[in-house]
Amino acid sequence: MRGMGLLALGALLAVGPVWAGKPQGPPSARAPVALEQWLTEDDALWQLSPDQFMAAHQAAGFAWVAGTTNLARAAHAPLMFCGMPVMEAAAKFERGRLQSLTLILYNRGDAGPLTQAAFEAAVAKTVAQLDQWAGSRGSTPRESTGANHTIVRRQAWRKGPHRLDLTCGFTLPPGDAYRSEFVRLEISELSASSDPNLLFGKPALTPLRAVTAADLWPRVKRSPDGDVVVTGVPMVDQGQKGYCAVAVAERLMRYYGREVDQHEFAQMASTSARGGTTTKGMLAALEELGGKLGLDVLVVQEFSVTDLRLLLADYNALARQNHRPEITLGNGPITLTEIYRAMDTALLRQARRRRDGARAEFKAAVTKHVNAGVPLAWGVIAGKVAEEPPVKGTGGHMRLIIGYNDRTGEILYTDTWGAGHELKRLALDDAWAISLSLYRVTPRSLRL
Repeated sequence: MRGMGLLALGALLAVGPVWAGKPQGPPSARAPVALEQWLTEDDALWQLSPDQFMAAHQAAGFAWVAGTTNLARAAHAPLMFCGMPVMEAAAKFERGRLQSLTLILYNRGDAGPLTQAAFEAAVAKTVAQLDQWAGSRGSTPRESTGANHTIVRRQAWRKGPHRLDLTCGFTLPPGDAYRSEFVRLEISELSASSDPNLLFGKPALTPLRAVTAADLWPRVKRSPDGDVVVTGVPMVDQGQKGYCAVAVAERLMRYYGREVDQHEFAQMASTSARGGTTTKGMLAALEELGGKLGLDVLVVQEFSVTDLRLLLADYNALARQNHRPEITLGNGPITLTEIYRAMDTALLRQARRRRDGARAEFKAAVTKHVNAGVPLAWGVIAGKVAEEPPVKGTGGHMRLIIGYNDRTGEILYTDTWGAGHELKRLALDDAWAISLSLYRVTPRSLRL
C-alpha cells in the first residue's frame, strides 16, 4: 500500500458499510395487505393481545423481534396503507395489548434520496390520501428545527377510535443542498378521555424517566458457565443500509425507556445510507439528543492518530521479522479500512498486544460497565477476524458490548442485524484487534 497518505481519523472512522452474513430473499409474491382495513369503527384492534395479534396477522409478515413478545416487525413484506407502499411496519404492545402500529412509508437508507420537489410531492400525496381516508383534513402541520438544519414536520388525523401521526424529516443545510430523510406514520388508539384541544399537541421528544443503578443491576445475569450478560437490550434491525450507529443509538434509547427510531436519529447524525455515520456525526447527534433527553455521552476509549502510528510501527516491525509486506503511507488519501484490510490478521493481533496497557484498560472498562448493567457502544473494523455468523466484507461498524466471560476469555456483543445476532462472542485478543472506540450513553440520573 504505497503512495498513500493518512486522512484525519475523524473522517476515517465512518461506521456502517458492513452487512450481516444473511441473504435477502426475493420480493414476496403474496397479494398486498391493506393495513387500513384493520382500522375498523370499533376498537377491536387495540384490544388484541400479543398472541391474538400474531395469530391474526403473522401471515402479513410480522415476526417477533429477537424473541420478545412486545415488539413485532414486518419488513420486505407486501404491505400497503391507503394505496401507499409500506417499507417496514412495527407493532408495539404494552400491558398485554396492542399499543401502536408504526409504518415507515419512506426512508432514505432503503429507498435512496429524493429531490426536494419529489419529496414534497410525495408528502403532499400522502397527506391527501390520509385526508381522504379520515374524511376530514388533518391538523395544521407543525415544524421543529434541530441542529445541522434538520427539520421535522408533524401532522395528525383522527377517525373513530384511531389516531394517526405523520412525521416527515428532511435536512436543509446551508446553500442549495437538500436531503430527504423519512416519512413515518404512527397509528394508535384515540382515548375517549383525551382532551380534544391537546389532541395534536404530542411532544416530539419526552424525557427519560429517572434511572438508577438499582434499576440496572437486576438486568445483569451471571451464568454457571461464566457468562456475565446485560439482558433486556432491545433488538433493532438496520436492514441492508449503513445505519449501524443510529440503530445502536436507538437500542440504547429503548433500553433506557425512550423511543427514538433509527431514521429520525439518522437525520440528526447526518448518516449516509451507504457510508454510515462518522464518529463526529454520531457524537454530535448523541450529544444533541442527550441535551433533550437527559443523557450523558462519554468517550470511554478512542483510537487516535497517535494510536494508529504506533500500531503501524509495531505491525511493520513484526512484518519485517516474518518477511511479510509492510504498510507504508505516502501522500495520497487512505482510509482506516484500507489499512486494516491490508494487514495480516495474525500479525495485527500480535501488534495490538504490544500495547498491553490499552488492552487492559479496554477489558477493565467492559467489566465495569457490564457489571453495572450498562451496554457500551463499540466501534470496530468488522470482517477482519472470523465471526459467527460470518460477516461479509471489511469495514467500519458499530455494535454493542453487552457481556464478558473471564473463564473463556471472551467479549460478548450484539449486532443490529436482527435474529441470530442477539448474543455473539469473540476472544479478547480478537475483540481488541478490531476495536476502535467505546462510548457510554447513560441517563444523567445514573451514577456509576
